[in-house]
Amino acid sequence: LKIDAEHQLSATYEGGTVAWKSSSDKVSVVDGKVTINGYPEGGKATITAYDASDETINASVEISVEAMTLTPSSSDVVVGDTVKYSSNYNNAVIQSGTGYSVSENEITAESEGNHTVTANAGNASATATINVSKLAITGGSSTMDTGANVDFNVNGQTEGHTFAWTSSDPTILSIDESTGEAQALKSGKVKVTVKKDGKYTSDEFSVTVQKGALSIS
Repeated sequence: LKIDAEHQLSATYEGGTVAWKSSSDKVSVVDGKVTINGYPEGGKATITAYDASDETINASVEISVEAMTLTPSSSDVVVGDTVKYSSNYNNAVIQSGTGYSVSENEITAESEGNHTVTANAGNASATATINVSKLAITGGSSTMDTGANVDFNVNGQTEGHTFAWTSSDPTILSIDESTGEAQALKSGKVKVTVKKDGKYTSDEFSVTVQKGALSIS
């Protein structure tokens, strides 16, 4: 049974009046009607029917309660990345929280750090963690020869996101705004940055362009 579920039990007894009790305050029983109000210790509760005038005359049944879960339970992401959740409780709703925004069953990581995502379904709840890292430039090279080409990349998710690449001096290092493909044009130093989805900006990546070696063939 899941939290907030109800289940009707019946007891057959001709010797007197039947009373009911539960071993857990998270599971109530009235006239055989069992209501799961929360998650009992160990996920189980014992329901006992007994003679109202003699508790030694009794019969018991064990009730198992299914805890609510969120999947994935832990995610390592980068700012701007999304995580889609599923739950074993169909009516689970992800709650607003710190460090992320919510759209139905999906969150978007908004700030760096370790954050807890909480979902509720009636009296049931479950949590998951997201470990959010800074947007960073990967690939490429901090030192390039004039005439060289390189592809800059980013950490984290790329599919479904837009990226805008910028060179602090396009006359030294030209860079394709949408793809991150760059070409070293002349000696000098530049800073490369990228903005994700028009909102999340990386730290600057320093590039030194130097004259290539002279060769004779």
